[in-house]
Amino acid sequence: MRDRSPIIHLLLAISDADDELGRFGDQLFEPTRQVDAPGGAVELTERFRAAAADLIVWLEMRGRPDDANEIDDAIASLIEVARAYDQGELRAWLRDDERAGPIEPIDQLQQAMNQAAGRLEDLADEIPAEVWQGYDDA
Repeated sequence: MRDRSPIIHLLLAISDADDELGRFGDQLFEPTRQVDAPGGAVELTERFRAAAADLIVWLEMRGRPDDANEIDDAIASLIEVARAYDQGELRAWLRDDERAGPIEPIDQLQQAMNQAAGRLEDLADEIPAEVWQGYDDA
């Protein structure tokens, strides 16, 4: 079901951002890295908001407000972690297994991306294909 859902486009965007974060870490946000580099974590994650908004409106029009709220909440939670990251509010914390080392703020941002993606994957699997009929024509 997931492969026919427009949610896949949002999932791919999150996956691409997660890959960039994995490759470059904190350096991703350095302005000297490249001209089109995001200025911060919020800028990186804000691009998901427009794609999510289109999905949310469609689902609400199709009488699926709970699904729309799930997408909204997943993206809002991710952007909130990104905002905390940019403002320096995230602190490293120790894992239960101290040998694994601390979980750094950049790791917490990646975890938030993975959690949002997981929620969206589950939702993509749950929404029947007929809900999306006509979406690409709108």
